[in-house]
Amino acid sequence: MYSICIYFLGHRGLSILKVTFLSGLVFALIGDYCLVYKHLYFLGIISFILSLSCYTLYFSVGQKLKILYSIPFLIFIVCMYLYLNGRVTKNLLLPVFVYLVVLSSLGWRCFSRERDYKQSYIYGSVGAILIIFSDSLLALVRLGTLDFMFANQIILGTYFFAQYSMTQASQLEETSHPHLAEGSYP
Repeated sequence: MYSICIYFLGHRGLSILKVTFLSGLVFALIGDYCLVYKHLYFLGIISFILSLSCYTLYFSVGQKLKILYSIPFLIFIVCMYLYLNGRVTKNLLLPVFVYLVVLSSLGWRCFSRERDYKQSYIYGSVGAILIIFSDSLLALVRLGTLDFMFANQIILGTYFFAQYSMTQASQLEETSHPHLAEGSYP
């Protein structure tokens, strides 16, 4: 994660949007650290919610709300919630639901973007799907509803590639559309 942050900073000036995306990377880094320690687990979840919210905001600016694109993500929320209901303690259902909504919002907004910056759209959409996959798998493993060989390796591999893809999408988008860099800081 450190290297992705450094890579991100190495490209041109800092716009407000870039600061938003970089904040998402930093919150993800904090979340990564917190998940290592059981006593910081809840702080890690909050950090990831903030990270996903920053990414969602970044990929939503200037885009139309395309409600039809939300349908697969709404189905995902309902399916995951129904699967976890009865398998996890009741006090975890609300935080899990909130996390699912934030996670799905990122996917919806990435897929709703205009496709005229084709490479950025592909990187962003792939990144969003991989984050959804990685985080869902992590939740199922951590909550004790799923366990299989190499689960941790698959979770980490997809998670880091997702972060890289999202970063690439943001870089390509700002390169293709310099108006996104307006309000740059010196």
